[in-house]
Amino acid sequence: MPADLVRSLIADFDEDALQKRLETARVSLRIQAVLVGIVDDESESPFYQMVDWERRHADGTPCIKPAAIEDSLKYIRRRFPEFDEDKDALIDFFFAVWHGVKAAYPVLWEQAGNHLFENAGFKTFSEYLTDAIEMLACMEDYFDIDIYDPESVTDACKTIASQIDVRFWQAEWRLKSLDTSAGRDMIKDDLKRIRRNRKERRGWSDSLSLVGLQGEI
Repeated sequence: MPADLVRSLIADFDEDALQKRLETARVSLRIQAVLVGIVDDESESPFYQMVDWERRHADGTPCIKPAAIEDSLKYIRRRFPEFDEDKDALIDFFFAVWHGVKAAYPVLWEQAGNHLFENAGFKTFSEYLTDAIEMLACMEDYFDIDIYDPESVTDACKTIASQIDVRFWQAEWRLKSLDTSAGRDMIKDDLKRIRRNRKERRGWSDSLSLVGLQGEI
């Protein structure tokens, strides 16, 4: 890139400040890449060899984009700032959440072509479960959930996931391109509705936005 063009692009920036921001961004990107690498490489990960990125050469079932994992980890850090300086605890929590989901939905790991592993579905469900754990962890008189205790997190997420019919993730959705704020809100609304339908003994797909009665199979 011509030097003059570079100068024109940064003309409105303080160069020292810009350099610091670039260095911070590089560090952030390196950390994120390391965390995704752990998710992909660690044999105890619920997503062992499942990340769909360039470093994948042969084995595994690449079906989850790195950005979906990165965004999910960022969301967990926003909800639990104590994980900011404790990457091991962050990864343990992330693994615990998704081990619970895997225990509830083993079939989805066997047949990876489903909405749960798409960017929108993955990020939405990760946010949904993170919010649920945050709420339950504050209700000390009713639930024994410790965010630093993977077993309690896994058990809670398995219970919640089990209340959402697996067919929701397998059915054909009416809308595409849902990886937006509005799209993820729509998925969350359907997740809540499925749990209410279960409680009220309705058909699981009753009154959903994304799945119609054809989901009742």
